[in-house]
This record gives sequence, structure tokens and C-alpha cells, in this order.
Amino acid sequence: MQLGRVSASHGADHDRITVSGKNDDFRKLKFKVSDAPLNMQHMVITYDNGQPDKIDIRQNIPQGGESRAIDLRG
Repeated sequence: MQLGRVSASHGADHDRITVSGKNDDFRKLKFKVSDAPLNMQHMVITYDNGQPDKIDIRQNIPQGGESRAIDLRG
């Protein structure tokens, strides 16, 4: 299921995908990279209760590749 889509620039970037509604109770996330390789250092998940969760990714994802499955709290 695709939750959102962003286009990252070639420099340091900060992007946001907002997921809300009745289907927002995920346990894991995975990212797919389509147009160019991506060096992802970390991401911040903010849960419905407003609590942030900084997750270290530290992964180089090649063009056409995917991130590892990322476990979420709760």
C-alpha cells in the first residue's frame, strides 16, 4: 500500500509524508526508491499522541531498491 510520495533533491533534504485517517495503524514501514539512489540517515515518526520517535536508518538505497522493514513503536 502506498502511503505517500515525495521527490528528494540531491542535497540534504527534509521531506514530510502525513498519514491520517482510519488506515493509519501501521507496525512497519518500508521505502522504495525509484529515480536515483538515496542516502537516508534517519527519520522522525510523530504518532497520533504527538510523541516523536527518531529512527536511525543509515542506509544507502540504490535506484530501484527498497529500505529494510522499519519497526514502529506500539
